[in-house]
Amino acid sequence: MSRKSKKALQEAREDLTIAERKYHESKSKVEELELEITRLGSTNDALQQDLKLAFKRISGSIHSFFLFLI
Repeated sequence: MSRKSKKALQEAREDLTIAERKYHESKSKVEELELEITRLGSTNDALQQDLKLAFKRISGSIHSFFLFLI
């Protein structure tokens, strides 16, 4: 194998190593973001439930207030 071929092979291996590292970093980031999406979805659901309960309480308070006025 010629010196030029050996150098090209070494550079190709280095490029492959870099590409594999970037792939694994990207894959980890995607998994991390998917977990964050799941967590935020759960938080959103809980907050929507809290908001519904607050609206029910407000509605009940307004209804009671108007009944008191009558």
